[in-house]
Amino acid sequence: MKQTVLALLFLWAITVFTLSGCTRSDMRVPLGAVTSIHSGSLERFKDNAWTAVTPGNKLFAGDRLRTNDTGYAVITLDRIGRFLLAGSSEYEVGTDAADFRSFLRKGSIWYYSLLSKGGKMNISTFTAVAGARGTAFSVITNDEGTDVCTCDGTVDFAARNGAAFPVRAGRFSMIKKGERTGEGGDGKRLLAQLRKGDLRGYGICLRCHQDGKKPNDITLQSQAGT
Repeated sequence: MKQTVLALLFLWAITVFTLSGCTRSDMRVPLGAVTSIHSGSLERFKDNAWTAVTPGNKLFAGDRLRTNDTGYAVITLDRIGRFLLAGSSEYEVGTDAADFRSFLRKGSIWYYSLLSKGGKMNISTFTAVAGARGTAFSVITNDEGTDVCTCDGTVDFAARNGAAFPVRAGRFSMIKKGERTGEGGDGKRLLAQLRKGDLRGYGICLRCHQDGKKPNDITLQSQAGT
């Protein structure tokens, strides 16, 4: 009799657990959450379909996110950083918080570091890899190649089959598809071009670098967090 009761209790618990929608994927430990959506939409690829996510939704290792053409969304990953995804971007969240390796399939993303001491992170594309040694930088990628623009600190930038070189604060560099080395220049001259309308995917940079204003760490954080 006792064994029968225990068996019935076990079956009841399994039924309740299943009906409540608690699946194995829901039990994963989240890396962070969607902080805000400034405009447009943010979606996650799950169960072979894109579904909308909203501020406060938890994010997990391996999540694949995308914005529509008017999208600007902020995500925050604990002990990793804060990310601003611009329009028409597709980004895959990394899987290891201690050595965070993520992938930008297309579009542009701005990153502000929240790494703990000794932490590592990089953002890869189909043509290049950008590794953080500083506080903030942007990555822009399209069919022509990948660009990096460093706001603060230094970024180790490399073609997928090339050696890394530093891109320091106030500088930008681009690696064209099929090339092993990059070319670049002064960020101020680049911003002057952007303000004339020659964006080349760098529209994300003008979120902080507004004409006549000098961004600092405080404004960079507030731009990403609100």
